[in-house]
Amino acid sequence: MSPKHVIGYCRVSTTEQVREGASLDVQERILREHAARQGWEMGKVYVEKGESAKTTNRTELQAMLRHCKENPKKVDAVLVYKIDRLTRNTENYYQLKGFFTALGIELVSVGEPVENTPVGRFVEGMFANVAQLDNDMRSERCRNGMKEAVRNGRYVWKAPLGYKNVTVNGKKNITPEEPQAAFIARGFNLVDNGYTPTEALRVLEKDGFRQRNGKHVAFTHWSKLLRHTLYAGHISAFGDVVKGSFTPIVDTVLFERVQQTLRGNSAKLPVYRKQRDDFPLRGLFVCTCGKHLTASWSRGRHGKRYPFYHCAKCKGVRRRKDDLEAEFSNLLADKNMDENLATLLRIAIAENLKIKLEDNEKRKREIEHRILELEDEQAHIVKKNIAGTFNDEMAKRLTEKAEAEINELHQELATIPTTAERVEHFVEYGLLVMRDVQTAWQTFPLLQKQRFQSFLFPEGVPFDHGKFGTPKTALVLEIKTTFRDGKLLLVAPRGVEPLLTA
Repeated sequence: MSPKHVIGYCRVSTTEQVREGASLDVQERILREHAARQGWEMGKVYVEKGESAKTTNRTELQAMLRHCKENPKKVDAVLVYKIDRLTRNTENYYQLKGFFTALGIELVSVGEPVENTPVGRFVEGMFANVAQLDNDMRSERCRNGMKEAVRNGRYVWKAPLGYKNVTVNGKKNITPEEPQAAFIARGFNLVDNGYTPTEALRVLEKDGFRQRNGKHVAFTHWSKLLRHTLYAGHISAFGDVVKGSFTPIVDTVLFERVQQTLRGNSAKLPVYRKQRDDFPLRGLFVCTCGKHLTASWSRGRHGKRYPFYHCAKCKGVRRRKDDLEAEFSNLLADKNMDENLATLLRIAIAENLKIKLEDNEKRKREIEHRILELEDEQAHIVKKNIAGTFNDEMAKRLTEKAEAEINELHQELATIPTTAERVEHFVEYGLLVMRDVQTAWQTFPLLQKQRFQSFLFPEGVPFDHGKFGTPKTALVLEIKTTFRDGKLLLVAPRGVEPLLTA
């Protein structure tokens, strides 16, 4: 007698696949259409969002099992799109099958119909074994993929403090994350210049060094961090050490010096620091002779010390610290972005992100639809192999070809961003800084000051006869100048026209 009252179970394995219009909706639609064609009454469909099929300890699966156990007479069959949606472990599959059978409930794989005959049960077992084989092969490929990534210098695990995970050209890697990266680099320099690790950590904490969640960095964590080769751009994994393809936070020479200090192989150095808080502009200004200005303290006639910026090569420049830094601060004040331009840039960026995310969503739907098609193709290949239409060699070749495409599609799927939250956060912070460049520079700690200076003036600031020359500036400053001169080719969306009338 055909089942009359049925329920369904759908699953996707990663949270990235969980969204409106994704394969969950496709699976549920297929189950409901199948039930309708058979004349069955379709009840609840349990939808598992982003949980692996390696175990049965899943939220919706357990809820469905409890429902079946408590209401065995109200459920004639459980529908799944394919066996691997229910589980990818052969042992777990037969345990689930036994559970349903004991309750008098039939398990129906809509995408892999099998008969309740000896041959049909054999084919059913083959589907379950193929699901586990696929899972085992994925695990092995994942490990091999990580090994290959490391050989290519890519770090594919969760980024440690000071780095963040990124995707470059479709490949996972890491990149320095501010402000933690600047703090860590400064910490290495402090230890290199005579501070103990504890002293260095106290200095950094005083200036705001924290973990991503805002908590203090424990000394044990800090101690391990100072010894981690990743900060010098080297990955230690799988019994090997490989030079990374990402930007290191400190150079190898500095890292090795710090390791010698930590091992006690180096005498305590005097606390002399090339990068000093009292001379933040050291190395920014370029003398007419081509040399970058340095800085130092000079002792006057009566023993009093005075700070100066000067050229160590031609001796043609010598300016008091306070005077030069005040002039530089005034230079920054002229670079502030007004609210009109900030609003236009915010809108332009938001519009571009919206278009990009819409394109991403469209591509995701295409990928997920194609994955379902390829999985159906694999099921048909197995059937034709059993029927003798395809020999083992052809079936293996066709299955592997489909599997290779599925893996490529999954990899592409994992690299497609679905949210602009982090981008929007950085955009807002960047616009906030650029609206008051002068104050931002004054409040930044030393290394962040210097990185900010380098960002604003990538080739330095020319200094000739006591005056600033015209420096090459960051693109955002060039946009500001173009906007001020009335040459900016931005078309304001509706609702912001009054901004252009000022």
